[in-house]
Amino acid sequence: MKVLLTYTLVALLFLGTLASCQEPNVQAPRYRLKKSTTSTTSSSSPLSYTTITNYTYNQANQLVSTRTFTGSTYLYAQDDYYLTYNDTGLVSQSEWKQDPEYPGHTLNFYRRYLYTYDAQNRLMEVKANKIVLDKAMLEYEEQYVYGSGKYPTKGVRKNYNDEGTLWMEFTATYSYSQDNVVNVTTTYATGGPSNTIRYQYDTHPNPWYGVLISGGYSAHNLSKNNLLVSGQVYSYNAQELPIKKVQIDGSGQTDYEYETY
Repeated sequence: MKVLLTYTLVALLFLGTLASCQEPNVQAPRYRLKKSTTSTTSSSSPLSYTTITNYTYNQANQLVSTRTFTGSTYLYAQDDYYLTYNDTGLVSQSEWKQDPEYPGHTLNFYRRYLYTYDAQNRLMEVKANKIVLDKAMLEYEEQYVYGSGKYPTKGVRKNYNDEGTLWMEFTATYSYSQDNVVNVTTTYATGGPSNTIRYQYDTHPNPWYGVLISGGYSAHNLSKNNLLVSGQVYSYNAQELPIKKVQIDGSGQTDYEYETY
């Protein structure tokens, strides 16, 4: 869903294979994201910072944690995500925790995301809870509607305040072309004008395709190719995976590192 740009984020597995000839019964190398580094600068501000995210996997090749360090002249923070899987290998829970270290600030809560699936292993619901002093407060929930495919055609989101009162509800309708989300139309339960966002893509594999870390679905993890954003340029490796994303105005870039397994 468009609003779920918590990160973002975010995070990341791609089972790549070499397109070269292989010996019989010899498995080609596969690739998964190991590290991403984002350097950001600003011509209008003295603030510049570097964000480094490391990805950890278990023996089943499941992403089990991400650790993100953000450092600058003014602040340092560490963000961690921890993922838990059910017996069928699907993410059942993820938790976000932050360890900020700058004067006068302490963080007394963390977030927990719970995932529910149907008999076809399709994601049906996500619940996001803010945990304060061991008390869970529902921040939002999302339910998904499917057609004949494995990815949703609609997502319904409900946002709640700290008192547990519903304060916003909207529906995102997804349109696909060649396994990419090309349109997301958002309509609100209270009425008013709808909003449609249109997306374009490159022709290279998206390492975030189908990956859940925090929250549910959006165009970024529902699309098999990489989302093209005005002002950004990608570079790719021999396996066609993105290895660099550069802001053409010089404000920053992100480098991606992979490992074989």
